[in-house]
Amino acid sequence: DHLQVRLPYADDEEYIDLGAAELSFYAILVELLGRCAPSEETIKMGKQNAIRAKSILKSLVSMHDLEGVLGLKFLLSNENSMPPGLQPSHKMSIILFLERVYGIPDQETFFRLIEEAFLPDIRCATILDMALVSESDMALALNRYLCTSVIPLMASHAHYFDNCDHRSSLLESILHTIYRLSKCRSLT
Repeated sequence: DHLQVRLPYADDEEYIDLGAAELSFYAILVELLGRCAPSEETIKMGKQNAIRAKSILKSLVSMHDLEGVLGLKFLLSNENSMPPGLQPSHKMSIILFLERVYGIPDQETFFRLIEEAFLPDIRCATILDMALVSESDMALALNRYLCTSVIPLMASHAHYFDNCDHRSSLLESILHTIYRLSKCRSLT
């Protein structure tokens, strides 16, 4: 027996995608928590409440969990509507929390995020652009996520690209994939 997954249908008003609803709820919650995080300037001033707040936020959501969610793959569809499940906006919320609460502490974390999360997401955008759904809701949302969250994060941590000759194959993949992304018709 194979596990049967019931996908939503437009004519079924009774259908509720609980998985997607839970993902959306937690993404909104994580984004709200990330927005509540104290700024680095406040922490550098040594304000105890800010330091305590950041510690509490770190105890609520682990770095391992954030990396796990960012590493999830999107469902790609041949339809113009958004597929069920994980949405680019969910990952945008996770990145906001990651940046505000943890930051990118070192070069290894940076490259691990690129390799396991961001590079596959960029490839999804290039795949959707080649398909007949290049202007679908998913393609546009994915490009919005990449252009407002992923690429700015990579640019703000570009110093991690210094002295990384040991990651030359990953660098080549990044350059090739970003070049393909730059040629996408639906790039926003």
